Amino acid sequence: MATVTVHLNGIPYAVACEDGQEDRLHRLAQQVDDTIRGILARGATGTEPHILAVTCLVLADRVFDLMEATALAEKQAADHKAADGALEEAAAQVDALSNQIEWLAERLKRA
Repeated sequence: MATVTVHLNGIPYAVACEDGQEDRLHRLAQQVDDTIRGILARGATGTEPHILAVTCLVLADRVFDLMEATALAEKQAADHKAADGALEEAAAQVDALSNQIEWLAERLKRA
């Protein structure tokens, strides 16, 4: 287990992570720090815990938006798959009708 020091709003935090995840943790911390700085740039004030709480809510909102977008994309993919199935079924029915028409045409020729 590795320990990494990340800086959020200029304050160092020692955080444990799995070996090999140090770079990822630094990138995550940079994302959080960028969000904090954006919140502060828009005029937010308060104690450090308050700013961190607001930051968590902003990031949770982004995650929620991504989850909704993912769910919508999954539904659309399922709808497309269902439509593909319906098209395949329709194509099979057209083939069957075509075969019946050919059979009837042959019978009419012989009659």
